[in-house]
Amino acid sequence: MAETEIPKLFFRREPTQGIEAAMLENTRSFKNQTEVAVFGGHYVQEISPNAIGRSLADWILEEI
Repeated sequence: MAETEIPKLFFRREPTQGIEAAMLENTRSFKNQTEVAVFGGHYVQEISPNAIGRSLADWILEEI
């Protein structure tokens, strides 16, 4: 994932937890990646489905 030029969309939850902060630096080093912050806890897709959907739709339109 870190080396490929394939477009990637990374959803980062806010607020972040301790282990996420440690992995975040590595994840941000991936090539051709867009990062989006969304609010949520463990099941972020259930808490912020609309924000995820809008972000995904916008990202797809940018990549076309």
